[in-house]
Amino acid sequence: MRHIKFIFTLMASAILLASCNMQKPATRGETFEHFYAEKPLSILVMPPVNQTTNVEAKEYFYATMHRPLANKGYYTIPPFIAAEILQMEGAYDTEIFMEQSLEAFGTVFQADLVLFPIIHKWKKIGALGEILIDLQFIFRDVNTGETVFSRYGEFRYQANTAQSGNIFVWLFSNVVSAAITDYVPVSRQCVEYLVSDLPYGKYHLEFAKDANLRVLYGEQFRMNF
Repeated sequence: MRHIKFIFTLMASAILLASCNMQKPATRGETFEHFYAEKPLSILVMPPVNQTTNVEAKEYFYATMHRPLANKGYYTIPPFIAAEILQMEGAYDTEIFMEQSLEAFGTVFQADLVLFPIIHKWKKIGALGEILIDLQFIFRDVNTGETVFSRYGEFRYQANTAQSGNIFVWLFSNVVSAAITDYVPVSRQCVEYLVSDLPYGKYHLEFAKDANLRVLYGEQFRMNF
């Protein structure tokens, strides 16, 4: 009898401990405190740091980062303008500025935040059109240099082709699909996932109305699409 009572007591303690440790899903206001406190208006997107062997990955992503951020209500310096100025100033190699003062970027671009994208992985698997992508976004405040938000996404993209009963037809269709894949939309979708729950900026109708919404993803997440 004592043994049974001990088991029930142990189970009740475990349930109570689990309920105490259970955390409510974070809100945008909790996750993005700096965005709500400082209300940044403009973002400078630096050319991505490309740590992969795919030299074109840098251009894929740099061409796709403007629109998702603009759709969130931020003024984002157009990439072609930013790239030209950065090259003129000898600042196109993003790696140099990862840990340095950003005040010059505030002066030249009138930016409130600088986004440092890092491509950790861009890997095609076989002939079936599958791509593995690891992408990280680091937002830093121009004035303080503080990292105000960082997120790491691991993505797996599979070319969407209809399966056929004939294995040879199916394999051929996938090879063709892989060969003609437009990687810009793939890159854009990765970017959209990373900023999907970013607080709305001043140029969006929902500005300052979304602090109580739940964040969709943590600081690191995985996504198949």
